[in-house]
Amino acid sequence: MAFPTTKYYNLFLSVIIEVIMYTAAQKIKAFREKRNYSQEFMANQLGISQPAYAKIEQGKTNMNLDRLKRISEILQVDWHYFMEGNTIIQNVEKDRESHWTEIVNDNIQKVYKKLIKPLEEENTRLREKIEQLENILKKRNNNDLID
Repeated sequence: MAFPTTKYYNLFLSVIIEVIMYTAAQKIKAFREKRNYSQEFMANQLGISQPAYAKIEQGKTNMNLDRLKRISEILQVDWHYFMEGNTIIQNVEKDRESHWTEIVNDNIQKVYKKLIKPLEEENTRLREKIEQLENILKKRNNNDLID
């Protein structure tokens, strides 16, 4: 898919990165809860405050690769798992499945709102402009026929 401008391409990349990081944050939270670790425990292991750790799970802070690898060591999970798209955690209890479906749906809505919706609005604007131009051409053609 080719993007007409760098603006849309950059927007597309930023949305994809945001979705992946948000998904990674949700996976980290799910594994922490599965291991029965508190946010305080994780924060202590990472050498940061509990509020700083909470921001990681909320997707409100960017993580570098070293931090992600350290979290995966603590949680005993391969760090690559956290970077995989929107895969639903398979080993989480049944009652959490609907929660993960909501997260995936939220991510899809984010992509729609930030990328697809502006493109649809631009398409609507361009269609209206084309219609206006077609009407102008029809009027000119009609005037040419009369003359």
